[in-house]
Amino acid sequence: MMWLALIPHPDRLDLRMAARRGAGHWRWMAPFLAIGGVAADIFLVKQGFSHSWVRVILPVLGLALLEMMRQARPQHPWPRWRPRDGWLPWWRVSMWTLFTCSSFLIPVFMFADRIQPGWAPQALTGSEFLAALFPVCVMAPLAEEGVYRWLFCTGFAARLGPKLVIFFSGTIFAALHFVYYENAAITNLLAGYLLAWVYFASGSLLMPVLWHSLGNLLLLLVPGLFTAS
Repeated sequence: MMWLALIPHPDRLDLRMAARRGAGHWRWMAPFLAIGGVAADIFLVKQGFSHSWVRVILPVLGLALLEMMRQARPQHPWPRWRPRDGWLPWWRVSMWTLFTCSSFLIPVFMFADRIQPGWAPQALTGSEFLAALFPVCVMAPLAEEGVYRWLFCTGFAARLGPKLVIFFSGTIFAALHFVYYENAAITNLLAGYLLAWVYFASGSLLMPVLWHSLGNLLLLLVPGLFTAS
């Protein structure tokens, strides 16, 4: 995939060195705060707050942690809202990714019932789609990226390199969906790794949220194209 060359290597966002060379006591506290944030998120989901504003409080903690570490070492490339290489390269990559995922999902939904009857998700009605749009495509991506990328990746970047952080972040993200959402799809594991990688590679707080939102929107829309037939 030649378009992947547009994205910088995740090591470019060197949170590990930035944290080690001047974050002081935050280098030691950040992993514990990250674990606490993940534990709090799992507790809230277990209590039925998966699409509640209560859960969105956790990303605020992630931003506070990031700001404290940035103040300790301001000259290093900490994540910001805007991608480090600008919006245009990431817009191109996002469109290619959306096209690739759509090309995979559409045949899956077309032939799902033939492979395994009852396996394909049911299409939503218009009212169900509108009711799901905000919690699924706005609140959930903001809360989950805030915890598993902003808080977890930033916190553990003080102790680990990007590859290990991406692995653990993606695995825990997939485990959350498997245990509490009863969704064992391999796509959750792949999405977790991809979103963590996007966070490091783009240097952007917003980019993984946007990708997560587009992915959820795609999963809401695609079943409706074929279920009626």
